[in-house]
Amino acid sequence: MKDFEVLDWDSDFFGVKVAKIDPKLKIENYNKLIQNLDKENIELAYFNSDFVLPSSDLYEVIKLDNKIALSKKLGTRKDFHPGIRFYTNSTPTPEMFQLSKRIARRSKFYDDANISKKKVYELYELWLDKSVKGILADAVIVYEENGVILGLVSIKINEKNEGIIPLLGVDAKHEGKSISFYLMAAVETYLLENNCEVLISSTQAQNLKALKVYERFGVHCEKGLYINHLWRKPIAN
Repeated sequence: MKDFEVLDWDSDFFGVKVAKIDPKLKIENYNKLIQNLDKENIELAYFNSDFVLPSSDLYEVIKLDNKIALSKKLGTRKDFHPGIRFYTNSTPTPEMFQLSKRIARRSKFYDDANISKKKVYELYELWLDKSVKGILADAVIVYEENGVILGLVSIKINEKNEGIIPLLGVDAKHEGKSISFYLMAAVETYLLENNCEVLISSTQAQNLKALKVYERFGVHCEKGLYINHLWRKPIAN
């Protein structure tokens, strides 16, 4: 059984063969993994590891951040703030696309110098578009003032009936107005109404503002795996 899987969508999107490595892989099997990645012509591999990756002659190792695991046992339903509503259109607004760029700038892809910023923005615009279409999310909730959307959150319920927050963003000019808190309260109510008892998700250690929001909302934040990208080195002549 392989310690990685090829990601067809990512490979098509980035134009190189991309794989995801099993996060349970142990350090004693790391060198063998590198050889197998090379044999399969993997150009880029995502690896959330529980150990610091050694250097490699075959792959450039880029440690991007630490993954923060989020969890909360849900409590009681809360009234929606007047500015909160479910987004029901099938196409995001220009303001929502701008928010997706802000979310993108806090992602591992944005911190990888081997990926163009234009490509990262395109990735998150697609993610948002597929979320409002119901492909990558079960619901999208927005906060707006005077008809202008200033914040958004997407919600996904997994096969274990646990709630996940793939996307969360607030306009920079309107931070400090508790918009994130209103969005999170709406998420909790939505999940409870859909018989979810637990919220689980993840973010990156660099997302300090998001972490403060989660902690304020009673979400347990635990530092976990190292987030790495492995890029295949050019073959020497």
